[in-house]
Amino acid sequence: MVLSVIVAEIAARHYFYPIRFYNNFTYIPTIYDPLLGYLPEPDWHGLMQNLDYSVNVSIGSDGLRATSNVLKNENNSESAIFFGDSFIFGDGLNDEQTIPSQVSLALSGEGKNIKCLNAGVLGWSPAQALLYYQRLSQKNKFDKVIYGICLENDIADNSAFLSGRFQLSKDTIVWLNKNASPPTNAEDISIVKKLLRSSRLYVVFASYLRRFAPMLRSKIEKSGAVNNTFKEQQNNVSKFFRTSQDSETEKSWEKLQDVLKIWKQETELEKRELILVPFSSAWMIDDNLFSKLTAQWPEGKYDRTYVLNRVKEIAEKENIRVIDPSSMIRKEHFYIFDGHLKPDGAKIAARFIADNL
Repeated sequence: MVLSVIVAEIAARHYFYPIRFYNNFTYIPTIYDPLLGYLPEPDWHGLMQNLDYSVNVSIGSDGLRATSNVLKNENNSESAIFFGDSFIFGDGLNDEQTIPSQVSLALSGEGKNIKCLNAGVLGWSPAQALLYYQRLSQKNKFDKVIYGICLENDIADNSAFLSGRFQLSKDTIVWLNKNASPPTNAEDISIVKKLLRSSRLYVVFASYLRRFAPMLRSKIEKSGAVNNTFKEQQNNVSKFFRTSQDSETEKSWEKLQDVLKIWKQETELEKRELILVPFSSAWMIDDNLFSKLTAQWPEGKYDRTYVLNRVKEIAEKENIRVIDPSSMIRKEHFYIFDGHLKPDGAKIAARFIADNL
């Protein structure tokens, strides 16, 4: 019996990806970075799961997520690097389904030879993306730089883990939380659980149980809980539009403009094109429903496109080109629980980006 378990454990370690457990969902592991706060752990391959999906994630030795590039001649190819948070990284998408991968595929279909790189990191703010660009641009050649901005978190600067807060110092972004301890989103678990989770056999067994999540989700939908979840998301997103117009959030708007101004100046000096691509979970909500959600507020009604239009105004002021896929995205293109793009939504957005790149 013991020998059988040992053989099964060895087989599991040989044939299956590792899976890391964090809180109630499975997210990718990170490493501490004194400037950026955290980065994806290099050379990691595993599953990212929750009630909406179970997807494969591959992080290369360079710390970037794997991209399925289709190139006729890599030596003569141009390059486009994508920065951003979960929308660019591809929360809920397999490696080949992410927006950078799909843009590369679409461009190859047009006969264009452009290599796409995915420098998106879950939960990052605009300042972190700029700092990461500054680091990568020192040793890499990029022709186009695409920043996928999340219109909720990135404006409020409400990034996960140790994103910290940033300030300008002599036209340089400075992270104010450099001395913080390494980030961890791992839950506090018992010694028994730690021992179990060190076993690949246990992890594989647990992951296959989690693959029944769609069945569980079906039961949840029948119970009506999914409607409550969606309503909660609708309210959270719509309330953001209220706070995005108050005096406190004005500082976040100023910070965003500072970041984009520096980014534009640097890309111009390096003869690279900076392109802004907005994404928003608010696209899950149609105009009529948004009006109903905001009508209860005593201050008056709010425009669902307010944040998008203001981002465009800042981009225009800084002479940054915007590729806006919002007209192509619908409610059905989003995961209900997760609020990110499904594979078909990412494909549509990527096709639009490729057509306008």
